[in-house]
Amino acid sequence: VMGAVEFLRRVAEGEDLKLRQTIMVIGGGNMAVDAARTALRCGAVDVQIVCLERLAEMPAGSREIEQARQEGIIILPCRGPGRIFSRKGKVSGMELVECTGVFDERGNFCPQFSDKKECIEVEQVIMAVGQAVDLSFLDENCPIKVESGLIAVDGQTLETGMPGVYAGGDVIGAPASVIHAIAAGRRAAESIDKALGGCGDINETLFERGHPGVRLGREEGFAALARQKVPELAVVSRVNNFQEVALGYGRQQAVREAARCLQCDLRLNMDSNPAAPAHWLPFDEAHVCQVPETEGVLQLADAGHHVLAIKGTANLRRALLMLLNEKASAVFFEFEQSRMYSQRESELIQKYLQAYGEMPGSAMDDLGDLY
Repeated sequence: VMGAVEFLRRVAEGEDLKLRQTIMVIGGGNMAVDAARTALRCGAVDVQIVCLERLAEMPAGSREIEQARQEGIIILPCRGPGRIFSRKGKVSGMELVECTGVFDERGNFCPQFSDKKECIEVEQVIMAVGQAVDLSFLDENCPIKVESGLIAVDGQTLETGMPGVYAGGDVIGAPASVIHAIAAGRRAAESIDKALGGCGDINETLFERGHPGVRLGREEGFAALARQKVPELAVVSRVNNFQEVALGYGRQQAVREAARCLQCDLRLNMDSNPAAPAHWLPFDEAHVCQVPETEGVLQLADAGHHVLAIKGTANLRRALLMLLNEKASAVFFEFEQSRMYSQRESELIQKYLQAYGEMPGSAMDDLGDLY
């Protein structure tokens, strides 16, 4: 039995691990999937993943799960580990218990199990069921304080109770992604720079943006273009080595994928955006059919001209007709054409939030699907 972190570390450092033939990985996150796929590449023949969640609820990324299944890894959802059996000092099997629910009514992690059990023969177990911060090195007299199992820091500077010592990442909050830890490191670096007499500006210019081309704009009909599938190494060629599975786009695929870009950055090079209509229009078929079939942002309002919804769309007329057929409780509508409709939608919603402190139409149930 070994932990997934230790297993992956030893493999990454080049250690020649000799695994057993049948492996069971306990866990449903990306680390569990990584451990399972790595076990295959280290000589295992039969690899299974056991997780509490249903398949559609697994924390691991869908692409990772699909690649694992393509490689022959079996996923056993809605099960939790019961006991590990041994024979002559070696793992011989695992008892699994049916998991009937992972979270309680408040959304807290609280697995529930039934009496249904099963035993599966395995020769090795890899545990990937989460990690916790080890703060055993901090004694009671240490100025670095611990609250609820985490290091207490100043919310702005990330400085601990010990002057000159800063903390960030999983050690001060709930587990998150690598980029959150990097962001905490930068916040701490800014605080350290200020503490040492600097201004706190640690920004670097890593890329000098050139001038935009003569043609500003994007590919017409970009919203309907299909995503390009990234070519991958054949399954039979990937399970016995650590070659990169994703081979990357060729030139033509890269150009087609780039054509799907909304090009929000070019918004900064445009003189101005089209002004919105001056008056609200009656929300009926006659007026909606006069709206152009182009990109833009629509707003719906009730009889008192209270905004119910703000929505960006690639086809204004089509979107309004769909809402009209759903018999939304709107009485008036207005629209503005905007090729950068996603950006414009966000701007209008933020403006509304600043003015009223809530989302437009937050009390209207029949328009909730717009968000």
